Amino acid sequence: MKTEDKPKTAAQIDAEIKDTVNSICNAAELVKTTPKAGASAIEYLIIPSDAIELVGTLATLRGKADDYTGRIVKAYATLAKTAQTTQDKSETSRKDTLDKDAKRKAFNAWVAKLFTVQESEASQNKKTMASMKELVAALKLAQKNNDTAKVAEITAAMAEAMA
Repeated sequence: MKTEDKPKTAAQIDAEIKDTVNSICNAAELVKTTPKAGASAIEYLIIPSDAIELVGTLATLRGKADDYTGRIVKAYATLAKTAQTTQDKSETSRKDTLDKDAKRKAFNAWVAKLFTVQESEASQNKKTMASMKELVAALKLAQKNNDTAKVAEITAAMAEAMA
């Protein structure tokens, strides 16, 4: 019988749990919220995406794999609900305005888009404006230095960003 085939002892499992907990804690990253007007940013630790699988490992080691899976199912249920309801900008809650056929269509469209790159037009515009700001600063510098080649290069980059 190979070592890998032998059941783990309680001490080995406890050691693996301790190592996994330490790995999760060591991987934690500090992030800040984006505060609304007049508020202060809140800093807190998160488990980064490259360490999130360790949470599943920990759940399994502690015999709670179903709890871990349940949290994931709940998160996707919330996303699915959001895809099938509407939000009135003047209200804070979502409304059930779609019939069953429309819900099925919205759900199917949402599933078809899962894990594809999606970016709203507003996000695209924001990124374009941010890059444009950098390009304008670089253009001013190139013009100040009479660097016609750089001016042409930056102008072309600006035209491409606007397209």
